[in-house]
Amino acid sequence: MSEKAKKKERRLPAFNPRYIVTLALAALIFFMNIPMVGKCYSPFVYNDEMGYWMHAAELAGLDWRGVSETVGWYSYGYSLLLLPLVKLISDTVLLYRAALVMNIIMDEICYFMFIYIIRRLFPKLEILPASVVAAAGMLYTSYQFNSGVAFSETVLLLAATIVTLLIVRIMQKPTYINAVSLGLFSVYMYMVHNRTIGIVASVVFVLAAAVVCKKIKLSHGGAFMLALTAGFIADKLIRRRLVSALWSSGSSGNDAGTVFEKMKIAFSSASGLYKLIGVMSGQIFSISAGTFCLVLFALLIMAKRGATGLYNARKAIKGGKKLFETADSRFFMFLFIFCAFISTYFISCIFMIDFQRIDHILYTRYFDIVVGLLIMIGIIFLFEADKRDVLIMMFIPFIMRLGASGVSRILPLVEDQVFNKVCAPPICKLFEENHQYFHGFISYSLSWFFALAAISCMLRWKKLCIYLCSAICAVLFTVNTPSAQLAITVNQEAYEGDRALCARAKELPEKQIYVIRDAGTFISFLQYEMHDIRVEVTEDPDAISEEGYIFAPNSDLIELMGHEIIDRSDRHIIYSTSKTETDSINIPLDLMNVFDTECYIPSEDVINSSEEFNYLCYGPGLRLAEGSYSFMLDMSFSGYYGDDEIGYAEISSDAGETIYAHEEITADMLGKDGRLELDLDAELETETEKAEIVVYLYEPESISARLRSIEVKTEG
Repeated sequence: MSEKAKKKERRLPAFNPRYIVTLALAALIFFMNIPMVGKCYSPFVYNDEMGYWMHAAELAGLDWRGVSETVGWYSYGYSLLLLPLVKLISDTVLLYRAALVMNIIMDEICYFMFIYIIRRLFPKLEILPASVVAAAGMLYTSYQFNSGVAFSETVLLLAATIVTLLIVRIMQKPTYINAVSLGLFSVYMYMVHNRTIGIVASVVFVLAAAVVCKKIKLSHGGAFMLALTAGFIADKLIRRRLVSALWSSGSSGNDAGTVFEKMKIAFSSASGLYKLIGVMSGQIFSISAGTFCLVLFALLIMAKRGATGLYNARKAIKGGKKLFETADSRFFMFLFIFCAFISTYFISCIFMIDFQRIDHILYTRYFDIVVGLLIMIGIIFLFEADKRDVLIMMFIPFIMRLGASGVSRILPLVEDQVFNKVCAPPICKLFEENHQYFHGFISYSLSWFFALAAISCMLRWKKLCIYLCSAICAVLFTVNTPSAQLAITVNQEAYEGDRALCARAKELPEKQIYVIRDAGTFISFLQYEMHDIRVEVTEDPDAISEEGYIFAPNSDLIELMGHEIIDRSDRHIIYSTSKTETDSINIPLDLMNVFDTECYIPSEDVINSSEEFNYLCYGPGLRLAEGSYSFMLDMSFSGYYGDDEIGYAEISSDAGETIYAHEEITADMLGKDGRLELDLDAELETETEKAEIVVYLYEPESISARLRSIEVKTEG
């Protein structure tokens, strides 16, 4: 080849005006995701997010070891990307938002890789329809949601997409660079989260099949395995270093070992197998409903085409052809995507076999990283559908019905009948509208699926159906996204008072900071907010000898009686470690719950009744140890007392199921000025987590009441 020809070959391709559409869609994806950044201030998915920030802080030289034992093991691949941010940014709000911007940049990279991949899977697809269908895949509800949370899902999407792209590359152009890169990125994906062991296994399986079929050389497969082995050794060493630094007693959870342990549980008993089948039904039903059955359709057509390809290859070999002559590179590309989804889906079901909430059965988060590819493939398959594919479409309602039945059968076994939106973003809107009426899910998803199928049948000219179906999917995904994003905004708002409390704590004279172990996920929140200040976890505040500050939930107000209150938020209180002997404490009335916020008067620290509500107040959910307690309520009443029965006051827990003290309030108990000092004596034989003080009025429209103070005395 002449020097002139070489220069021409190296020259960048000429700019195609159609690239403007590609860039415009990339900008659209960016600007649709960026508004969420301004609504976020700190992590909220605990302890998931903290697991990744913990490693980054350790590698950046911050001392978060005081709280690390309270967080399970989360792998460190994402932490490597967070590391430079932690090193460069000390402002915690800016730090978190920088991580979210990084998420959006990763989404943009995935978008361009989606275009590359889909054009290799379908070689006749031009850049314009490929760009539109890739945008539909990238606007999938889960991807929009995940860009607003600093946990591993977006970088997992990036890593899985890179691995898919490298599979495509090595099948088209088997080189040592591609083979080694595939091995290294497979390990990195595993470093981000060990649940991707299924995708790594899929890579090994597909490459082994390609070597057998002589699509790639054995030496290329060897280069891949060498890189993969070296990467796993490096992973083992890095993990050992982080575990020894952060978990003196050893780490647990969220690793490949957990998968195999739960697999044994699933297959060791009939009940375990029953649960596994129920979870498998629920998760495939959930992802099908959330993607208008496109994912289910794509999987069925891929299985059909794969089986057809194998059958034709077998016939060709019998006819005298060599194995490598019958193998199609695209077959291996589709085989990898199919295996990657199935393996990750199976691992997700195994992880959720000990389900405790509804969303564990309808979980999509683990395999969402492959769903964008399947959405694109499903749309193109609709465009290419023949008569046999139409027959397969007819099975989809039956499969959805089976999935709904499986979910309904397993739901009675769920302990906590709640739905966490973080775990299944694509069906959040459906769950809001239908709750556990799963026929509503079926009607919604099948209506849109057959509408897309009809459009694909009628508008094949110039591939118009691809544009229209992609646009419809993008719009539907975007419409469904705000319901999922409520999980972000609501939680960010819930931590507003605690963020302000932490900011004020940084202004206090420098002392050691402690947090009560029972504070739960607030421990992680506190350490993130304090950033370069070490936080220690304590189980016994009274045993602390040095001066410092103790963060504790409002519920520990009685437990920490005698410790001076330094500052507080709506949910947590800062105490001094020093303690004075006392047997009484006044409960701040702003901690009590009222149905009308105007009933609490901050300037007077009193609670007034409302004519619209029977409850004067209730709360604040105190933790009370076994012992004797006296609650003195200082109240005043005015108005018409009727037949002398005014209301009642009580100390209770478990939403009124357990009553420790109850007193009817009658007119003859009041002084001439309407004042009443009511003593409620409660004897607790066991500890309670959520003791409530309740004041109830029988006729609030004819009598007004005012709560002036609540004093609690204890005898231990």
